[in-house]
Amino acid sequence: SSDLELNTAVRLGLRILVVVCRDGGYGAEYVKLVNYGLDPALAQIAWSDPVVVARAMGASAHEINSLADLADVEAEIKDLTGPMVLSLTVASDYLVNVGMS
Repeated sequence: SSDLELNTAVRLGLRILVVVCRDGGYGAEYVKLVNYGLDPALAQIAWSDPVVVARAMGASAHEINSLADLADVEAEIKDLTGPMVLSLTVASDYLVNVGMS
């Protein structure tokens, strides 16, 4: 599982950047359900917050909702001292609008 890999990265002090793109569930299934005219809520799932989980494991972690948020952590990204997790929220409807299918 990804928790095990993050635990290893923290334990070994690996300088890695992990980017988690959160779309609120199963993005591909969401798009398929919309395309078939079905309720896409079936594909939406409440996952654990990766920022909370990463910090609890000892990694640096940040929620990124805008380019300004990314700019705020740019210096830390350039000078990693251990693992860092960035959590990006992507609207499920965006996946439909960009033609993912």
